[in-house]
Amino acid sequence: MSHQNIVKCHGLIPTVSSTVGSSNWYLFLEYMDMGSIKNTYKSFGHIEENFAKYITKEVLKGLAFLHGNGIVHRDIKADNILFNSANEIKIGDFGITKRLYPSNAGEFGLQTKMVGTLTHMAPEIRFSNCPTTLYASSVDIWSLGCTVLEMLTGDDPKIVFTFDNMDTSCCCTYERPRNITNACFQFIQGILSVNPANRPTVDNLIINPQMTFAHVE
Repeated sequence: MSHQNIVKCHGLIPTVSSTVGSSNWYLFLEYMDMGSIKNTYKSFGHIEENFAKYITKEVLKGLAFLHGNGIVHRDIKADNILFNSANEIKIGDFGITKRLYPSNAGEFGLQTKMVGTLTHMAPEIRFSNCPTTLYASSVDIWSLGCTVLEMLTGDDPKIVFTFDNMDTSCCCTYERPRNITNACFQFIQGILSVNPANRPTVDNLIINPQMTFAHVE
C-alpha cells in the first residue's frame, strides 16, 4: 500500500518470542519528525484555519486512495495524522483498518463491529438505535469532520447526540469553533451529517472550494 499521504511501512520482522503462526511483529515505519497533529495543537493551543484546511485536504487525498481500494481506516483523528518538516501530511495507525471485500452485488460490503475512538466515532457505529448500524467508508468522513473540529478548537470534539421519543431519528449539536469563517463552518456541518447517506464522499470534498484553495504558508 503506497501513497504520498500514507505512512510507509519499510518492512517487518517477527519478534524474538514469536512462534509459527504468531502475529507478533516489529514494523519499520517511515519516520515523521514533527510527530502527530495532536502534539502540534497541544503545543500551540489549536491549529489555525488555513493550516487545518491544508491538513484536511492532504488527509482527503489519503482517504481517497484507501476508499478507492475498498479500505476503511476506522480511526481517523489528530493523533493518527502525522507530518514532517517538509509539511507532508500522512495517515498512520492502521491497527483497526478493514478491507471491505466486494459483495455479490459488486459493491464493497458493510460492517457492524464497534471500533474506533468514541469522540470521533460515527453514530451508525456508536449507537445501536440509529436507523442503520451498517457502515462503510462514510464513517471515515464523519471522523474527519470531528478531526477538523479537534484541530480548530485544540480539544476532543464535544458532539451531543439527541434521539426523538421513538428512537428512530437522531440529530447532533456542537459548538462552533472561534475565529473561523462561515464557509469553514459550513464545510464542517456538511461533513457531520448524522445520516451517512447524506455525507459527501472524499471525491466531493476534495473539489470543495474550501479545499481547492487550501495551502500551507
